[in-house]
Amino acid sequence: MNYGMKRSLQAQKMGEMGRGHMLVEAHQMVHVGEAITTMVNCMNTFRMYRPQVREPQMTSMMDRQLEHMMSMCNNILKYMQTKEINQIMPDRIMSWQSSINQMHQPINMNASRLDERDMVCCMASSLKACVMSLSVATMSCSDDTMRKMVMNCCTSCMNMVYDMLIHMHQRAMHHISTMQANTMHSAMHVYQPLSEMQYQ
Repeated sequence: MNYGMKRSLQAQKMGEMGRGHMLVEAHQMVHVGEAITTMVNCMNTFRMYRPQVREPQMTSMMDRQLEHMMSMCNNILKYMQTKEINQIMPDRIMSWQSSINQMHQPINMNASRLDERDMVCCMASSLKACVMSLSVATMSCSDDTMRKMVMNCCTSCMNMVYDMLIHMHQRAMHHISTMQANTMHSAMHVYQPLSEMQYQ
């Protein structure tokens, strides 16, 4: 069965379900749920690091990113509650919403101060995990609105990683690898275009 035929049969099956729109598939919910959980973990990590930060610019960036991540998660959860998704796993949605709501409560920490480089590396790592999870979720979404929302989350997290890496580079905490011109030239010449004969 070719891809076009498979899509055609799927569209016919969806049409038979009625109500004129696509029901949410189970695998979509699994991946979106994993993505939300990863983002919640990322936000929790940020909040644990927050009292340890000394630099005002870093503090401002953390607050801005936390607020934006909470807003993105809440938008997805609100959308879930208006669709059939809420009927599939209402308990899970309530649990995710509860986890996000708890983040508005202050955290008191009395631990000794952490090194700023370690904190920024862990934060960048958490954001990269969000990007990976959100990328998989984007490819798994059949609901177009959900896919666009998750894709926007992914793009935002990519930009947050970029902000972190720029911050680290400016403070000599992150080394950007480069190639010498002759090394790059030699490496790229390993790859040659195929001729028409090689395609046959």
